[in-house]
Amino acid sequence: MDNAEVVIAQVNARMPRVHGDTFVHIRDIDFMVPYDEPLLEFETVVSDEIAGRIGKFVAQIIQDGDTIQVGYGSIPNAILEQLNIKSTSVFIQSSLPTALLNS
Repeated sequence: MDNAEVVIAQVNARMPRVHGDTFVHIRDIDFMVPYDEPLLEFETVVSDEIAGRIGKFVAQIIQDGDTIQVGYGSIPNAILEQLNIKSTSVFIQSSLPTALLNS
């Protein structure tokens, strides 16, 4: 924003408040547009047969206590679904896939 000639901000009441370096002072905004709309959401892809087979194979080589990093999509979801039976695996991710929230 420091290099912008004009700063236009949409104010959406549905946007959640988050912490970090996310605040913009009103004096830094040239034009404010109040417009409420639904937020975009990531929708998970249902695991297909191939993703399920990959998930099952990968889950077999992950031991209790292992640390893994997962992303989004049908293969990571299939892996997490297969890891349901493991009790001490640790997952690191900036945001959690639906399959992990459901376990």
